[in-house]
Amino acid sequence: MERSPLTRSEIAALGLLTAALLALITLGVLRDRRDVPRVSFIAAQASPPYRIDLNRASAEELALLRGIGPAKAQAIAAWRAQYGPFKSVDELRNVPGISDRIVKGLGDTVTLGPAGADAPPANGSQ
Repeated sequence: MERSPLTRSEIAALGLLTAALLALITLGVLRDRRDVPRVSFIAAQASPPYRIDLNRASAEELALLRGIGPAKAQAIAAWRAQYGPFKSVDELRNVPGISDRIVKGLGDTVTLGPAGADAPPANGSQ
């Protein structure tokens, strides 16, 4: 049995059906929604898996912190260069652009190493 070629209307219907199927797949209608991970902006900017020392971190390292992007990281580094090492995490509030909410959001992701921690102790002991 020989098959006749498709008519224009059949080709148009197949094209429309294919486009609709691709749209449904793209929109996720055909996927099981329970298997799709939900990623929020906060999760996308997750904190690093280690604590960052505010007194020794580079601007690039500071930018890894939640709520701190490249501009705020540069401001932190500039403030530290001008005023010296941070004595407390709360002192971050003195940096332009750093709000109470950001400081609270840092939680235990930051630490304060002693100023000059790379230098040997003054009494010569280790």
